[in-house]
Amino acid sequence: MNIKRTCRRQLLKPFAAIGLILPLLAFVNGCGGDNPTTAEETVQISDVTVSVEGDQASIQWKTDVPADSLVDYGVTTNYGQSATESALKTEHAMTLTALQLQTTYSFQVTSTDESGGEAKSSNFTFATLAAGEKGPQPSKVEAVAKDDSVTITWKANETATGEIEYGESTAYGSVAQSGKARIAHSVQLTGLKPETTYHYRIKVTDLDREVFTSSDLTFQTEAKEAEPEERISRINVTARQWEFQPAEIQVTEGDKVILTIRSVDVVHGFGLAAFRIDNPLNPGKEVVIEFKAEKKGRYPFICTINCGAGHANMNGTLIVEGK
Repeated sequence: MNIKRTCRRQLLKPFAAIGLILPLLAFVNGCGGDNPTTAEETVQISDVTVSVEGDQASIQWKTDVPADSLVDYGVTTNYGQSATESALKTEHAMTLTALQLQTTYSFQVTSTDESGGEAKSSNFTFATLAAGEKGPQPSKVEAVAKDDSVTITWKANETATGEIEYGESTAYGSVAQSGKARIAHSVQLTGLKPETTYHYRIKVTDLDREVFTSSDLTFQTEAKEAEPEERISRINVTARQWEFQPAEIQVTEGDKVILTIRSVDVVHGFGLAAFRIDNPLNPGKEVVIEFKAEKKGRYPFICTINCGAGHANMNGTLIVEGK
């Protein structure tokens, strides 16, 4: 909702209760001389955080203009419970009490300024602990490994920062941070060895600097995927007046092509312009030509040396088929 702050509203406010608004409109419309000003703003909510202790949770957030405080909360996104404070401020803090232990709560914060401008946050969650437990404990820990990396995710029960200590033994030796304070965390570890067991533990620090360190956990990287073997197409070609045999050469896209060409009569040439190939073919000698068939299509080849009356008809086609 937009907030309109104008001299019109300020002047009308004292008279609204006694029904004098309409007679005053003509006068109010002219206030401010020839330079009336109308500033429009929207309440902005930011930096929503939550910290948990026992059966209580402290919800904090900021607004860009002074506004009141409302927290709707409950065990579902229908909420059902609320806590409010009417004082207008830009830094808000509400404490929720008598919460159920070992329970996940959803909540949403709302702030409304003095002119009725309102903003609502998205839905957030937190989880209370069991009796006697303290600190920002991680849950739903999952490690998804590849051959040289792993992605580790977890949720803290309250807003917290996190880090992972990891290595090939419980001495660890390497550390990765999860970034700014939040509930849901995700960290990717790279440069790992394939087919290796790694140890790791999660350290979580809440807004009150309480630290929780998990027990030792492990994951194993996958085997490195073998590089696919290169396909090789070996083809023998005979050149004679005035033809190539075979006149059609078929290979598959990506193949390494090895042509062994032999002239059985006079000097010929073999030209495959698409692959920048132009080789003379001397009688009785084999010429080996290698190239990669990188793109599917039909590519003509010709005799590049005048070999007699039928020279112009001495040609063929390389056919590169898709994989």
